[in-house]
Amino acid sequence: MKKKIAIVGAGPCGISVLINLLKNLSNSDISIFDINQNFCKGNSFRVDSDSLLLNTTVDTTSVFYEDRLHFFKWLNSKKDIPKKYKLKSAFVPRNLASKYLFETLNEYLLKSSEKNNNVRIFDFFLFKYDAKHTFIDTSMNEYLFKYVILCTGHTSSSINMKCKLGELSNNDGYIENSFLNINGKIHKNDNVLIIGSNLSAIDTMLLLNESKHQGKICILSKSGSLPSVRSDMGGDYKPKYLGLEGFKSETISVNHLKRLFFKELLLLTTKEDVKSYFLISKDPKIQLETDILNCIYSKNKWQVLVFSMLEILTNYWFKFSTADRILIKNKYKKIIDRFISSMPLENALLLKDYLNNGRLEITKSSHENVYYSNSKKGFLIKNKNVVYNKIIDSSPINIENKDFSSLLNSMLEIGVVKTNINRLNSLDIDNKFFKCRNDFDANSNIDTPIVYAIGPTLRNNLIVSNFFLESSRQANIITNHISTS
Repeated sequence: MKKKIAIVGAGPCGISVLINLLKNLSNSDISIFDINQNFCKGNSFRVDSDSLLLNTTVDTTSVFYEDRLHFFKWLNSKKDIPKKYKLKSAFVPRNLASKYLFETLNEYLLKSSEKNNNVRIFDFFLFKYDAKHTFIDTSMNEYLFKYVILCTGHTSSSINMKCKLGELSNNDGYIENSFLNINGKIHKNDNVLIIGSNLSAIDTMLLLNESKHQGKICILSKSGSLPSVRSDMGGDYKPKYLGLEGFKSETISVNHLKRLFFKELLLLTTKEDVKSYFLISKDPKIQLETDILNCIYSKNKWQVLVFSMLEILTNYWFKFSTADRILIKNKYKKIIDRFISSMPLENALLLKDYLNNGRLEITKSSHENVYYSNSKKGFLIKNKNVVYNKIIDSSPINIENKDFSSLLNSMLEIGVVKTNINRLNSLDIDNKFFKCRNDFDANSNIDTPIVYAIGPTLRNNLIVSNFFLESSRQANIITNHISTS
């Protein structure tokens, strides 16, 4: 009998799962559900721009976790791709990553009949799970699946920036979801106020530059800081103490990992330099210039080790005690976020030019100090004189998907999945196979589907430094579990 599998979501995570299933399974019937504009793109890859780069290097980006150079080999097989993107240490446009997913998927779709695999692609979502344990789509068609994999990406949370901005979001000059929605909405000489200083804010600024925008830009956030600048990951550097193979024991402690981190760091640098790696200037312009110089002169060696350490945290997260996991998220969150929320050097250099020529200002302030002036027909920051024609919300991308919300709510109501009471907006996930726990007894005669969750859907469960590679790892684990169950 064929294994009947559903994948909900066809962004990078969903496509990664589908490719891994086609490579490793035989005799399966796979259905994947999403709207066409998301296919192989999701939210992050949807904008077709050479300015928007991955913040992970080519050698840490692959649809196959066991073959990390697969993307590198694909790039080098293409004659029409510029040479600068064919390096292991390169940061490439996201649209190239989307093309890579699309072509790799097509390769395995062409081979699917050889393994008796059948794939159906639907241009809509499943939206309901009923008491008969069938899934229903938006046309009221019914489906039975043994395995369901939720790959819904960055879906809307209960509180978003639009709610926080209140009346400001009711004005014509308000633009939601940052870089996804600015095309054609901003005039050449508009002054633009960007709320937030995360990577989405930087992406917005890059697209404004690409469109030949000439007006003033202000990035406003409570921290007043910019993302750090990402170096390449040290080429072929092999950690002595922080290799994954060194952590096969049943438990790991924070203190043990911390000792190994600093032992490794001292192999790369001196004690005198260690402190300087973690000092952050209160002036964002000075910090940006420091980060750029450290990147150019290969002084960001701490990043190589943070990447190794975060990979250990991701792979062996549940081997840490609950107390240690809380400690990591609370005490070390700042350095972890500084590494994860980092931008390539090419983008940082453009930001520096904008700051130096006065076209960009970084303001440390709350959105609560922004107001709309009817007389001046624009947005202002308290105690400042610049009038902004447009205000852009660059809070983390959360696209409301009513169909998925409806599906998830119906699954929760019947009990085929359940939430973790200790984590806000998070499904209760099996630590080993990313399998959703349910309310049904293991000995029950009810034939409920096995449900998995992958990618950003798990953002409250794990610390993830590389969503592309981690999605490949999770896809590999889920595929192996399905193949043996």
